[in-house]
Amino acid sequence: MNGQGIKRELLRTGMGFFLFACGATLINGLLLPFAHGRFGYPRLLVAVCFVLAALGFVCLGRKLGAMDEAKLECAAKRAALFYLILLFAAQVLFGWLLEYTPAGDNFMLFNGSQMLALEGDFSGYPDFGLYLARFSNQWGFLLMMTGMFKLLAALGVGDFFFAFVVILAALHTVGFASLLSLARRIRGARGQLMMTVILTCCLPVWLAASVLYTDTFSMPFVILALDFAMRAAKETRGKKQIGFALACGAMTLVGGQIKMT
Repeated sequence: MNGQGIKRELLRTGMGFFLFACGATLINGLLLPFAHGRFGYPRLLVAVCFVLAALGFVCLGRKLGAMDEAKLECAAKRAALFYLILLFAAQVLFGWLLEYTPAGDNFMLFNGSQMLALEGDFSGYPDFGLYLARFSNQWGFLLMMTGMFKLLAALGVGDFFFAFVVILAALHTVGFASLLSLARRIRGARGQLMMTVILTCCLPVWLAASVLYTDTFSMPFVILALDFAMRAAKETRGKKQIGFALACGAMTLVGGQIKMT
């Protein structure tokens, strides 16, 4: 598949997933009693907010379409840089403010890898070994975290939780920089600026580095794999094409070891 083919399929699948996610969220919030009870907002308010958000994005898209190219280029670059700096700072701040005691699977991975790094085995808490025997898919991420714990300990870092927040915030910043670059290559400066607005309005992203789990750690690698795949498809020089293809494979391998889904 050539670069244009990848662009077309990315647009189709991206919009398909986006519309499905919005529709599922709307149905959950409005129709399902359990989800509505957990959601906690009046149905009418939810429906009105969805309609206003949809109209807002349509109006923004039309306004961007009418903007002067030179102004659009300048605005897209400035907005992307400002967003990425603000994202990193906000994720680090929220990670510091929202520090929690890991529980469940999070406890097994975070505390288990810490014990393996510092003590060499699970003799102090055998349940870690039992957990990994049952959920062997978690070994990849646990071993990665073990390596990071060893490195942090060697550097004299004492607050492991906050150190991981900073690492995760840095990964997200790199991942979203790649996503904005993808948007620019697919739809130009307009696509990049629209993507910046969408990411800014996605509130969970601002808190994502506060949650030290496989979902948040694997997310940037999905984006990076797509980025390198598109670069490989467009590259005409053999060595660079191979390099991008290998980088795509490496991102897929690392991300898959963290969380295949």
